Amino acid sequence: MIPAMDPMLECLLIACEQAVRVESLPLRQDGSFASTYASSGETLARRIRNGDFDALVSQATTPATETDAPAPYHWTVRVRAGGARKTVYKLWLRESPEQLEALLAARKEAAQMRALLPHGQRQRKPWGPL
Repeated sequence: MIPAMDPMLECLLIACEQAVRVESLPLRQDGSFASTYASSGETLARRIRNGDFDALVSQATTPATETDAPAPYHWTVRVRAGGARKTVYKLWLRESPEQLEALLAARKEAAQMRALLPHGQRQRKPWGPL
């Protein structure tokens, strides 16, 4: 990960990894959606890392009540492609925002612990999976 990254952006990248389903909704110039396409968390994470990230539109903090929802939590992210075309992504997650923050904290702690080890011992992973 990039060392001086915003914590919210880091949580968003973890949400991309943990996403159950990702939907891509390209925005037309009049503000309507063209159609809904299946996408992946890897694609969205790559676009965010490339600097196309525009804004986190919404983040569900309570589980969805719809019966047809693929997962209880969803995030809506707006991305700008090439500086012109905007796309809205919907991520469906099983983990709550609090669980994602806890996962991020655990990863940071494991990375700090690994960095404290002498170089020869870093391969042995005594700290558990990162």
